Amino acid sequence: MYLGKEANINFIDRISVFQEYIPINDSVIFLNRDKFFADFRVLGKNSLTLIGRKTTSYKDIVINSDSLTATFKEQRIEEVVKTEKSVIKNSDSAWANLRHDTLSKNEKAIYTTIDKLMEMPKFQKLQTNLKFLAGGYRNIGKLEIGPWFNWVSGDTVQGTRLRFDLGTNKKLFKNIYLHGYLAYGFRDKRFKGQAEAFWILQREPKRVRLHLSYQNDVDNGISQVGEVSQDNIFSLAIRKPNITRKFINVKDIRFEVFNELGKGFSTEWFVSHRQYATLLNLPPDSIYTANKGTPLTNFELSLKLRFAYLERFIETDYNRFSIGTKYPVVELMLAKGIAGIFNSAYNYSKVSLTVKDFMKISPYGTVSYKVYGGKIFGAMPFTNLENHPGNDLYYYNRNAFNLMNRFQYLSDQYAGANLEHNVGSGLFRFIPITRKLKWRQFYTVKALWGSLSNENDAINTYAVIPYQKTGFKTLNDKTYIEVGTGIDNIFKVFRLDFIWRLAPSSAYAGSGSKFGIFGSFQVQF
Repeated sequence: MYLGKEANINFIDRISVFQEYIPINDSVIFLNRDKFFADFRVLGKNSLTLIGRKTTSYKDIVINSDSLTATFKEQRIEEVVKTEKSVIKNSDSAWANLRHDTLSKNEKAIYTTIDKLMEMPKFQKLQTNLKFLAGGYRNIGKLEIGPWFNWVSGDTVQGTRLRFDLGTNKKLFKNIYLHGYLAYGFRDKRFKGQAEAFWILQREPKRVRLHLSYQNDVDNGISQVGEVSQDNIFSLAIRKPNITRKFINVKDIRFEVFNELGKGFSTEWFVSHRQYATLLNLPPDSIYTANKGTPLTNFELSLKLRFAYLERFIETDYNRFSIGTKYPVVELMLAKGIAGIFNSAYNYSKVSLTVKDFMKISPYGTVSYKVYGGKIFGAMPFTNLENHPGNDLYYYNRNAFNLMNRFQYLSDQYAGANLEHNVGSGLFRFIPITRKLKWRQFYTVKALWGSLSNENDAINTYAVIPYQKTGFKTLNDKTYIEVGTGIDNIFKVFRLDFIWRLAPSSAYAGSGSKFGIFGSFQVQF
């Protein structure tokens, strides 16, 4: 089997699959050998080619055995393949005995070449520099610096901002990661920073991790991993002009316990103490009062329950990143705010539920969706309500409403849905130039319904009438809708989104734009 010339796949020139079958017990034809070859060419036709080869062979094949039923059933629940840690420590002689076939002359030459390449100082230096440029981090002895793209940034409040991060790596501690940063703004003449520690108590079979952190800094707008923060040198060039940016300082102390329960279930417990201080274009702290404690201060206990059946991960030294599952992911978040603890001012409860999934619907591409909703019980300032995620940048944010500004809409009761359909080549396959460029097409829809109770409306909208720049609004049971389409896979890594806001009307939403063009960057096959 070979890859067709019309296939819209990046970085791969050729794919070949060879399979050999043998008869078992004169009645069953079974796979005996599986060979996979792929030619990777990243920089074009005239660049170097990386050839990937994988050969899988089978022997001592047993079929229709009752003794294997329980094993296969357990594998379906946990993992399809489990790799023993001792395998990576095997010597060359051990592998020679374990292999079903001996290595060919060509395969032995490849092993020797790779071993020599990995030992070359020039190659090691190149590898280190590329990792630093692409990932942002660099190891220096037992310490880690970066990300470099956060070293310099700036905004209206802080002016030019310098930041330096320092962390540990596995050479110092295998299961403990220490990290901190110090930042300074030349306009507000104030230091900010963070100190945190991760402790992995257990990696396998069920992960257990502790996290303790202290942060005192201007809120950078990140709510999900992978988003572009305001504290980023690239954000200087992609900020939306002519919008009122809002700044708030957050002093946060938190302790987290993550515990994997097995079969896709996990829990994450949080204890946090947060103190907010508004800085610019938000109502001053002085207009808020509290029966006990300090205004804009809260102490919270929360629990996140997550179910992701057969979820797969890519693991680094201290973190792991989900590469998805074939099944929907369900997350339930419960939180309780308690007044009177460490000057906290508010009693409240929160509950939210999210269901999300990524599905392949061949030959019609892929569909990803997220459906969510939540309810907040209690009367309190905007800092503890649902500030629906807006985007102040021209970098597309899949987790936010890109034509909405940050701190624009508040809710204490809400529901929403996001949908993205990637259709592959779509209409571009019928245009010779776009077919050759391998452009891809997609559609997006984001909808939000929200409301604010009379008590919270009085605290957060009527109270800030003298401060019109805050622009706090509530949807008042109205629906916010954004739809979009665009071009993906431009030069194999760029994406352009064309977004329209269908509701609410400009008369209600204000001066915000009803149309926007956003860019983003992603590496994909």
